Amino acid sequence: MKKLVAVADDTSKYADDGGDWFYTELRGANLTENRWTLAWDATNPTGINELAFITRAAPRAQAAGIHVVLALYSTKGSNHDPAVFCAWAAAVATLVKQWGIHDYIVWNEPNTALYWSPQHDADGNDIAAGAYERLLATCYDTIHAADSQARVIGFGLSPRTSGASSTDPLPFIRDVGAAYKASGRASPLMDQIAIHPYPNSTTDSPDVGYPGGGDNNSRYGIPNLGRVKQALYDAFSGTGQPTTVNGLTFRIDELGWQTNTTRYSQYYHSENVAVVSEQTQADYIKRTVQKYFACDPTVTDVEFFLLADEPTRDGKDPSGSVVGGGWQSGFLTAGGKGVSTPKTSYSQDGPLFAQGRSACTGQQITPTPAKSSGKPVAKFLSLRRRGTRVFARFTVCASQAGQITIIQRDHSAGMLSNMRKDRVTIAACGTFTHNWVPAARFRAHGRYIVTLQAVDDSGFVSVLVSRSLFF
Repeated sequence: MKKLVAVADDTSKYADDGGDWFYTELRGANLTENRWTLAWDATNPTGINELAFITRAAPRAQAAGIHVVLALYSTKGSNHDPAVFCAWAAAVATLVKQWGIHDYIVWNEPNTALYWSPQHDADGNDIAAGAYERLLATCYDTIHAADSQARVIGFGLSPRTSGASSTDPLPFIRDVGAAYKASGRASPLMDQIAIHPYPNSTTDSPDVGYPGGGDNNSRYGIPNLGRVKQALYDAFSGTGQPTTVNGLTFRIDELGWQTNTTRYSQYYHSENVAVVSEQTQADYIKRTVQKYFACDPTVTDVEFFLLADEPTRDGKDPSGSVVGGGWQSGFLTAGGKGVSTPKTSYSQDGPLFAQGRSACTGQQITPTPAKSSGKPVAKFLSLRRRGTRVFARFTVCASQAGQITIIQRDHSAGMLSNMRKDRVTIAACGTFTHNWVPAARFRAHGRYIVTLQAVDDSGFVSVLVSRSLFF
């Protein structure tokens, strides 16, 4: 029987014993899959910095019957050259396929500034999505060329923004889709999509998610996977990239609830987030599996974040230096062999993990989203001027072929705006260049802003996008 539940934990990768203790504990909870991270270092672009750890741990995982998944990304969010990174990813695939590793998540949370920068241009337009689309397309091709059994997994999508410098996940999917359509690519970008449906509040139950309204409509949690399915359908329906309607599946490659560890002596520093009891963690995990993911045929793997806790509660070592991490969401307490002990979730949920899809006690969840919302997508590519003449280059994508009205407006502070309309015909996506001489009042007032919207014949209107320049 295919197991549904797994863990995301690098402990086994770094273990002196090659992960033997870790794999024994993993199998004790009826778990047989482990996601590792592997980071590319732009200062060592063709090397694998953790080669020694991989070559020690991967054979041990294979011998123990553990399926390893690799999440590949950069040590620095601003380093993401597609050609160089994807050549490295192909070299990784060439190496690790000998140990039965064929699943590769390309990047981690590219909609957050922590892992991908820059996210926006000076006018606030999303530029990360287009750059990520180019990288994902390149890696899809290089990894498949290196490993004929490869499964290339896209996104690793954060469920929300990490601040104004990041991008909400569903608009990010939309913008990746627009870039894909504009590229003219016929091959897929990914074989599967990875998402991180963490709760909005660290103590929320799996039933809470992100209630509709405002920014939450652009975010998702455990009960909101329908939003992600709809976003994928709207972005990619009718293209070479499958959606959940025709074969695309989800890998939940991070999820978890942190528990109270005050009664254990091996942890240090004070907790920096709200936590739940061990029993609540066990109950939440059980509900997540039984009501949601075991009942959804589009979800193939659920990798809870950590088998064993990290000992630091705040991401700092005992001396106070920042080391990262600080998660207590595991099924075991921190410490490793001879120290770690099972939490309530390990003993109570372990038998459930053996059931796979049979663990579903709720209604089966349909993989089919509603009909596409039909909203066109407009995206600025550039805004430049030569003398007094302005040149705008942009793409427009729509769910159906037909005519689109382009509405452009000129703005400057304190000035009456000016509007222009144009009609264009597109199949799926089109790239256009318009040029004009702005009215004299705009040419003598410093910053000049152009906004752009697309309206189809059904009345659906794109999100407003803008660019600016100076006279």
